[in-house]
Amino acid sequence: MAATSIKQLIQQMVQPYVPKMVIGAVTSVDPLQVTLQNDINISLSAISLTVPDRLEPLNAGEHFYMFAFNNGKSYYMMDRV
Repeated sequence: MAATSIKQLIQQMVQPYVPKMVIGAVTSVDPLQVTLQNDINISLSAISLTVPDRLEPLNAGEHFYMFAFNNGKSYYMMDRV
């Protein structure tokens, strides 16, 4: 179920998995690809990322703090590093 509000997003993040903070680097903008800083083997696509409007536009090479939730299958971009 996709979150349609920040409240729903937070509820999904805390059930049943405790979210963790990770850092990701934008490696491509079109199509969007983000690589996790602590694991270069994990490349995330736009389908796994929630990017709030306030963080757009994204640029290759930028680093972001992200919450990992849904057992590490979904990520919410919190802010630029």
